[in-house]
Amino acid sequence: MAHGSIENFIDSACHRVKTIDADDLKRGGWERDCKLLVMPGGADLPYCAALNGEGNSKIRRFVEQGGAYLGICAGGYYGSSYVEFEKGTPLEVLGHRELGFFSGTARGCVYPGFQYGSTTGVRVVNINVAKNLKATKPQQQQQQ
Repeated sequence: MAHGSIENFIDSACHRVKTIDADDLKRGGWERDCKLLVMPGGADLPYCAALNGEGNSKIRRFVEQGGAYLGICAGGYYGSSYVEFEKGTPLEVLGHRELGFFSGTARGCVYPGFQYGSTTGVRVVNINVAKNLKATKPQQQQQQ
């Protein structure tokens, strides 16, 4: 789903969208032609299992060298320093994350009633993108 949404958003004359999996990401090579790494939604614990260590090192290096990271839903949680998802419920996920592009705690859900595998608890929002956005280095890099 994220692939199609991103494809509809970009200028296909200038950019193309390519899907890679965790093995592709860890193997490398994608960084040469990539401008934006999009981590989609779902659940971030499988991302941790597949990418902690080597995969996250490649992601961090990509961003430190000028690439951009866009985390959508679970991908946003994954890019934070700490996750606090549905605390006190059967869906609870708590824990530190390696990437730490956002140095704070990512908390959710914003709206009650979320259920995996359904649209229950989902809301549609408008997103306005400023054309003059400037990328910043991850927090940890700025402090060095």
